[in-house]
Amino acid sequence: MQTPLLSIKNLRTYFHLDEGVLKAVDGVDLEMQTGQTLGIIGESGSGKSVMARSVMRLIAPPGRVEAGSQILLNTNDGEPVDIAQLPYDGDALRQIRGKSISMIFQEPMTSLSPVHRVGDQILEAVLLHVTRDKTEARAITLDAIQRVGIPNPERAFLSYPHELSGGLRQRIMIAMALACRPQLLIADEPTTALDVTVQWQILRLMDALRNDLGMAILYITHDLGVVAQIADTVAVMYLGQIVETADVFTIFERPLHPYTQSLLKSIPKVGAQSRQRLEAIGGTVPVPINLPVRCRFADRCQFVKPECSIAAPALRLVDNGHAVRCFLHHQEVEHGR
Repeated sequence: MQTPLLSIKNLRTYFHLDEGVLKAVDGVDLEMQTGQTLGIIGESGSGKSVMARSVMRLIAPPGRVEAGSQILLNTNDGEPVDIAQLPYDGDALRQIRGKSISMIFQEPMTSLSPVHRVGDQILEAVLLHVTRDKTEARAITLDAIQRVGIPNPERAFLSYPHELSGGLRQRIMIAMALACRPQLLIADEPTTALDVTVQWQILRLMDALRNDLGMAILYITHDLGVVAQIADTVAVMYLGQIVETADVFTIFERPLHPYTQSLLKSIPKVGAQSRQRLEAIGGTVPVPINLPVRCRFADRCQFVKPECSIAAPALRLVDNGHAVRCFLHHQEVEHGR
């Protein structure tokens, strides 16, 4: 079998607070292949962004990736590297960030330095990971800016973030992430707060660059419409756990978990039934502090069973490539919780 580009085993990212231990990511298992686009969906508070930052080791105290978790990256240099075990201040981790894995953050205005020209911010990463020659690095930077569809790359290179529109700033973030040609791109809601036209342009751009560069994309969003357009495989997160995963067609046509079904029913539809009232998921995502051992969706589920309140279901395969964490489809319990 092909060796996965990224393999996440038992990922647990906890925040140790005065109120208790907040389990933002609690036992996530994922695999990604080269060239694959994996969509991570779920409500705000499900742990999507924390999981992405855990892969990049960008979790600040009081949070930490717990001992025993594995984030194996199959780099071009040889043997897989366990990112979870690398020192925060080591050269090995700095070489992986930007070169092997890059990330597009949610809000470019707060992610870009307001006092440095955007070209210099991209140039810094190229000088660190690609070449020490400043002339060559500048040429690579301008090519990255042009590749993301920004008119007049020279002018954009000399601009400060506040001189660019929201769409152009987002494209600069993508150019920065792609300048060093990473193996894996993590896109954390990169089209949030953009108008529909610019959003569609950026999605087409990312898909084209994926085909051109052969990289994998981990796409995090709560927008199911975006997932349907860009993803090959989908993982649904709820309260720090993966509750269902399958290929994108299966998720939309044959969802099994009640949470996934509820998410899909909340999408507006165009057609004869467009006047029907959209279904809403009752309640809110609870704060994951001192949670009891039980199904985490039980309080909001309309199909709840007695065992849901006394045991935690495990994530198990029910079909080829289709896994679900629900007692409606299997009776396996997750032990040691």
